[in-house]
Amino acid sequence: MQSIRPIETFYKGYRFRSRLEARWAVFLDAVGASWEYEPEGYQMPGNQRYLPDFLVHDVKGRSPKDLYIEVKGALTKMDLRKIETFAGQYCPRTPTFSCHDCPAAGRCGYQNSEKNPILIVGAIPDPENYWNFMTGYWYNHQNEPFSEHYFNLYLMDGDWFPAIPCMNINGGLHIDDGNYNYIGGVDEGLTKEAYRLARSARFD
Repeated sequence: MQSIRPIETFYKGYRFRSRLEARWAVFLDAVGASWEYEPEGYQMPGNQRYLPDFLVHDVKGRSPKDLYIEVKGALTKMDLRKIETFAGQYCPRTPTFSCHDCPAAGRCGYQNSEKNPILIVGAIPDPENYWNFMTGYWYNHQNEPFSEHYFNLYLMDGDWFPAIPCMNINGGLHIDDGNYNYIGGVDEGLTKEAYRLARSARFD
């Protein structure tokens, strides 16, 4: 039996591996983000290779200026381990990412290792359910520990707040935290419109 595979999709001169990736590119365009698709692959420990989907520049809100984005329709444990390794957030001694009780803390170099902030996104959110989507990140964090919402809490910047892609009031990608600490920088109306455009996008 032949396996089911995503449909490769062309958009803006890129060949995306799936329509979901292409829809996130539409969202990034709609919010005025500066992005690159698969700009660089990386060799990682254990002979692993990893190619992040997007690199977005000049990101605002709860985010570093440059942010990698990984698009996942489904998130497997193998996928997650590779992303964790790339983000510099995987240590075999301390799977909870706490160095407090580790006998090698301060000597293994993990805490000072290079970190690559990355945001995992899944399906494009429903703009008609915007606030439920925002508060849903809290629900997923507390009730669905194996979800992209949960892992974003430390993969992006190590802070224990959700990471929600929005449009900045001055244009560009803005990462809100769901706790309204950065809500003043979010254009809610244009964020909803960007989600609508991405969800309704049609490709040749």
